[in-house]
Amino acid sequence: MKNILILILALCATMASEAATTKTRPSETAKLSEKVDSLTSVIDDLSHNIQAITKTQEMLSVRMAETREDYMTFLTDSHETRNWTLGIISLIVGAFGVATPILLNLQARKKSEKALEAVQTLSRNIDHINTGIISAQNQINNVAEQINKDREIIKNQLSDITEIKAQIDQIQNKIKASENNARESQQRAMISSLFSQALKEEDKNTAIKLYSRILRIDPKYADALNNRSIAYTDLKQYDKALADALQYISIQPDSPNGYAIAGYIYIQKQEYLEAIKYCKEAIGKAPRDARSYRLLASIYAKTKQYQLDIDTLNVIFEMNQVTQSDYNNRAYAYYKLNKLEIALADANESLSMDNKDAATYDTRACIYMAMGADYYDVALADFNKAIALDPSLWDAYENRAALYQKMIENTSDPEQKEHYKQLRLADLETFRKQSTCKANESDDTK
Repeated sequence: MKNILILILALCATMASEAATTKTRPSETAKLSEKVDSLTSVIDDLSHNIQAITKTQEMLSVRMAETREDYMTFLTDSHETRNWTLGIISLIVGAFGVATPILLNLQARKKSEKALEAVQTLSRNIDHINTGIISAQNQINNVAEQINKDREIIKNQLSDITEIKAQIDQIQNKIKASENNARESQQRAMISSLFSQALKEEDKNTAIKLYSRILRIDPKYADALNNRSIAYTDLKQYDKALADALQYISIQPDSPNGYAIAGYIYIQKQEYLEAIKYCKEAIGKAPRDARSYRLLASIYAKTKQYQLDIDTLNVIFEMNQVTQSDYNNRAYAYYKLNKLEIALADANESLSMDNKDAATYDTRACIYMAMGADYYDVALADFNKAIALDPSLWDAYENRAALYQKMIENTSDPEQKEHYKQLRLADLETFRKQSTCKANESDDTK
């Protein structure tokens, strides 16, 4: 009985120790499980990011499997041992109430040794795993360092590539610009040559062809449009001339030239309202350009607005840009307003500037004729002078015919009457023929 009692006490002590051990193992197991899960996560990350440590990952996976297997074996054995021990105690207590100490010590020792061996194996596996983790981390650090180095190298290479590309683009742009400049230079040289030929060309049709060649190369070459418009005007091809003038205006809207040419063309077409509009536009673009004022004054003269004619010419006088023709034109306007003394003064001033101007002699002759019979002889002398200087001054023939009519009316001598009559008819015939020619030319240009 004494030995049985000792065996029971030893068994109770073993059970107490076993219970204490059982209470502490769950926490160690949880820690081990967390380490295993953490290691698994690290290995999974490594497998995605670093191919260089594939072999290490495989080794760690094998060790993890071994560790998990030992761990499950340990749990199973521990559970079976505890159940078996409790069953023995119950059996002994229920049946006999005692147990043999020697048997208890032998079984407890075997179970303890097995458990210790499992723990030692697990510890070794943990050490291997920690070593693998450290090795993997070192490899990760090495790979990360190499990646940073490679990234810096790539960054520098990209910077170099960007710079080289910019240099290539710059060179290509220079080449393209050089090609364009060469092409433009060639075109400019050709245009310049054609333009020079056109300026020297006396034949208007040939000049027009040269200007047209220029405009085929450069449709917006304003000077060619301007000059071709003038050439068309000289040939009385007013519609073509006007088209070029308007195109010139669209290219050079701030230049007075296109407006002035258009104004002149509208005068020739006898579209005076349009002519006035474009002449005023020209004046607006160049208020100090006397040419546009002269053109506008001529419109007022043609439309018999003689006071406006004088007012416009006076602007030229105020700008001190007066020419001989300005004095003659103002003299004629004053003559038409019957301001004969002022008219005569301007006519004389005109002749003082150019004593071979046929138009001024014609103007002064008209003034003398208007001053009465006492001036008919000097008027006739001026008409004869005008026609002698310019036989194509057709208005002078008509004006002289009017003077002959006055001389017929002023004499009582039949022979002189007949003489003046014949002279008058001759001048009228000359004027009539010229008027017929002008009418025919006008029809041809329509």
